[in-house]
Amino acid sequence: MKSRYLVGIIILQVVINFLLLYKNYSLKKQIKEDIDILRNPTLQIKSVPDFILYDLNGVRYSSQEILSNSPYTLLVFFSPADCASCLYEKELWKRISEAQKVKIIGIARHMDKRELRDWVENTEIFFPVLYDVESKVIKEFGISKTPLKVLIDDMGEILMVDDVRITLSEQEEFIKELNKILRR
Repeated sequence: MKSRYLVGIIILQVVINFLLLYKNYSLKKQIKEDIDILRNPTLQIKSVPDFILYDLNGVRYSSQEILSNSPYTLLVFFSPADCASCLYEKELWKRISEAQKVKIIGIARHMDKRELRDWVENTEIFFPVLYDVESKVIKEFGISKTPLKVLIDDMGEILMVDDVRITLSEQEEFIKELNKILRR
């Protein structure tokens, strides 16, 4: 009787271990897929939707004006609430703006305009930041998480979508990818 009991326990342990291994494998696979999605974000749209936003000084910006003023524009979507990591990219943004001649415009979702203005000034953001209080434009782009960078050309075509690059090697990788696109 004891041997049947022991065999039953051993079989039960084998089944439980098998189930745990399978669950662990499935979880690791899902995590890898989630990381791949985060590392290679995509948008549901292929071109820039029409929009009008205002910067923190009340200057009007339309998508058409943005497109007509530069062959390439990098839209940086962010919220100060989630942008501690994107500030690692400040030097990257400067390099892109100066060396690559790519115009950079920020689109910030935030509820309090004065708080956003203080944050932009304190972090010394050098490009115009458009105020998207209701996240209307962010939703039109189909962006589910910020911060996010979107490279567009003067025809409104979305050429590249990228998340935050924190390390210098990640930023160098981004510059290489950007250069490939700009040389086309």
